[in-house]
Amino acid sequence: MDFSQFLSDLLATLIGLAFGIPVAVGIYRWQEGRGRAESAKAEAERRDKLLRLTREELADCLKLMKDRYQMSHSHPTGQYIGHRLKTELWRALSDGGELRWIKDLDLMASLATAYHRLGETVFLEGMYVQLYPEHEKAIRENQLHVMWDLLGRSYEKAIDAAEKAIKAIDDALGGPKR
Repeated sequence: MDFSQFLSDLLATLIGLAFGIPVAVGIYRWQEGRGRAESAKAEAERRDKLLRLTREELADCLKLMKDRYQMSHSHPTGQYIGHRLKTELWRALSDGGELRWIKDLDLMASLATAYHRLGETVFLEGMYVQLYPEHEKAIRENQLHVMWDLLGRSYEKAIDAAEKAIKAIDDALGGPKR
């Protein structure tokens, strides 16, 4: 191999490197950017679905609580309240780590407050349901009345918190649910 052949091979290699490396890096960055964009889109879709499902659960509870709150004012001695409020979705999302998709800390605080108030209300409803069948006993009558009053106040707080959380979800999703 002579020196001119060596120089031409070296020059071809250097030209290949000068153009090949930037092209390869450019292709890699383009693919990486595309992958990040797809990942961000999938994350946003997951977050929106999670928020829609949470909103549905809160809206169902809100309707029941409003009905029960009205009942607590119209029936001062108590009333059978029916099935319990549903918070299973929130617990499943929380236990499963799915809440990581919610990056907005104000929204998360609003949801946590709403579900905390719901949890208090569910607890009080459970105590009330245990007392209700025994209301014919005079000693239980007073406990039932006190529990019914506590439930009415708990409904007020939970309704307020749920309404705020639903508004926060609507804002995060870009407006009220249609």
